[in-house]
Amino acid sequence: MTGPNEAFRRARARLTSPDHTGQHASRQELAELVNAWVYANTDPPRTIDVTADYIGQLERGRFWWPQDPDRRAGLRAVLGAETDAELGFRRPRRPDRAAATVDDVDRNEFLRLGVGLGVGALAGSSLVGLLTPTQPSIPHTVARDQIDEIVTADRMFVQWDHQYGGGVLARRAMATQLEYCGALMNARIPDRLRPEFYAALCELAHTGAFMAFDACDSGQAQRLYVFALRCAEESGDWTRRASVLADLARQAWWRGDYDTALTHAEQASVRADRLTATQRAIVHSGRAQILAKLGRTQDALTAVGKSDEEFAHHDPRDDPSYNLYYTEAEHYSETGHALADLGDAGQRQADTRLSAAVAGFGDSYPRSRAFARITLATATMTTGDPHHAVTLATDAITAAKTIHSQRLASALRNLHSAAARHQQIPAVAHLRDAISTITASR
Repeated sequence: MTGPNEAFRRARARLTSPDHTGQHASRQELAELVNAWVYANTDPPRTIDVTADYIGQLERGRFWWPQDPDRRAGLRAVLGAETDAELGFRRPRRPDRAAATVDDVDRNEFLRLGVGLGVGALAGSSLVGLLTPTQPSIPHTVARDQIDEIVTADRMFVQWDHQYGGGVLARRAMATQLEYCGALMNARIPDRLRPEFYAALCELAHTGAFMAFDACDSGQAQRLYVFALRCAEESGDWTRRASVLADLARQAWWRGDYDTALTHAEQASVRADRLTATQRAIVHSGRAQILAKLGRTQDALTAVGKSDEEFAHHDPRDDPSYNLYYTEAEHYSETGHALADLGDAGQRQADTRLSAAVAGFGDSYPRSRAFARITLATATMTTGDPHHAVTLATDAITAAKTIHSQRLASALRNLHSAAARHQQIPAVAHLRDAISTITASR
């Protein structure tokens, strides 16, 4: 089919704007209404990301069949249509192999995430030409071998990210793997393997989202987090769903969008009885950080207490592999960060917890250890002994030289600003110069 979808356009033109009397709903308003309808009418409540651009593509006839049944249901409900046909939606005819594409995940939308990073821009060099990869063949049917490969790739990227951060090389390698997975979604997926397949996709996309988040590429991170969330829901795994939502909350918190962050954190705690004690501790520590930024001191302290209570009952044997990062050191770091943001109300506890985190992180988590050191050094520089703050920051600066993390660079800039009041002290001035040298190239 070609040309605009006039039926869909007319349906939007008939929908009254919820904010502007006498006008029809804008694309953005329609998108928000659909997102709200899906969240209110799915169990568990599902967060989707219909955008004004997506509505525009439907109207222009960029595609004629929204693959996600919840999106179609939301569009029908909001626009008052009984059938998909009333909105001009037509399931495309496909060859036999392509006909196996799953209804629940729109592969074209996945590919629009922008994960593909080809080598065409480098084609001017004959040496580079020798490195141009051949395209892997896509099987007709997904087998356990493909799932195992995705799981193995994810573990490799997780280890790489912990050790070196999400630099350009790592993110390009991840992009290639995600692009292959997007193509793999056109293969037939046996029913018995569907939960495992989507669980593996969720983990890989979740890791890719975190790498983008750590690189401060919030747009790419958001798209991959949303895709990972859809895969978690498709796999029926509540702990994966909570894990992705907790990281969506963290990303919104990092952007300063604390209301959205709190919404995602609350969504992560839905049916908390299905989560492990570790997962509940993660959700509560994330809420504590958000509440601290909102200035809700007592609520933040309560959330820290709940996180402590859950973590006291945690058992790593109960946890899936993707939660094993949340060790005692990580717990002290996360709750310590929340307490540090409370100022005087939490500073003493923050110092104790962050010090324990620094001591507890092993060599396998250099970025986490550096974050804990920088957070503690910043608090100490602000309210304590600047000479001690310099000592705390020294190892973090050394680690930052080899770890590719824009978030770490941002934390160092905060330390640089906090140290300005003591710049007359030679050691502090030297520290600020070292931070400037590192962050100038990031």
